[in-house]
Amino acid sequence: MKFLGVEMNFSDLNMNLIASSPRMSTFRDYVLTPGKNGQEAPVDRLPRAEQHLELSERINRAASRLYFWDSQIAGSFWPAVALVEVLVRNAMNDELCDYFDIDHEDGWHTLVMNGEDSISSSEEGNQLKSKYILLTRKDYRAFEQKLSEIKRKRPSSAISGDYFVGKVSLGMWLSLLNNGDSGPGRGYLNYEQTLWEPCLVEAFPNYQGKRSQLRNELNQFAKLRNRIAHHEHLLGRHNFNSDADNLVSIASYIDEDVAEVIRQNNRFRSVIAQQQDFLDGLTVL
Repeated sequence: MKFLGVEMNFSDLNMNLIASSPRMSTFRDYVLTPGKNGQEAPVDRLPRAEQHLELSERINRAASRLYFWDSQIAGSFWPAVALVEVLVRNAMNDELCDYFDIDHEDGWHTLVMNGEDSISSSEEGNQLKSKYILLTRKDYRAFEQKLSEIKRKRPSSAISGDYFVGKVSLGMWLSLLNNGDSGPGRGYLNYEQTLWEPCLVEAFPNYQGKRSQLRNELNQFAKLRNRIAHHEHLLGRHNFNSDADNLVSIASYIDEDVAEVIRQNNRFRSVIAQQQDFLDGLTVL
């Protein structure tokens, strides 16, 4: 890139102004680590013209260049990640509202109960499980905490269903795909029977596998989403191509057209493949 007509690359930037030393330490450690299948460590893959530099300088150069490579990977994923997250939220919300016969404006969150402490018998639980969303004590406490956080941000207004959908964390949605409690006489807390089979399976019409496998795929997606959203590095994720495949698969479970748009309009693999270009200090931004 050029600044005031002068050619510059990432090595010319003052990283002390861009990232803290503790944050950069992750990248410095990474560039000293050999890759899989005997691949040289990034610090040893710098251009030949830079191999004469002191080790500390080579580490700083490789770390700063991979810092920007990491940010480009995050940027390549984020539009599709945001799209898929909204897709999952809306699909699950639609099915929950339809199954429990609640208006979208009111929201299914108004039907959530502590099924572990509020239900006195299995008979009562079985009577209420099709009218209310009965959660285990642990999941209900997490739900209440999230709902309280939302209410604090909107103290003068009721929490509508649409507002809830957009503000509650992705983790709250994924908790509805947990196991719940399948103990004897506690079928009304078994999410497989109360949420997945009668309701949430319909949110993923093209999915043919088990709930537990879908939950694992969504958890992988959520970890990627959270690291990007919180500006955390992605270097510990050694298989970005798996993340890309997983993201497209989740979209396809809900809507194949959305999945195809993501397949045809993304920079995942091209940016992933540019690690050596960044190490070489080429102009790739």
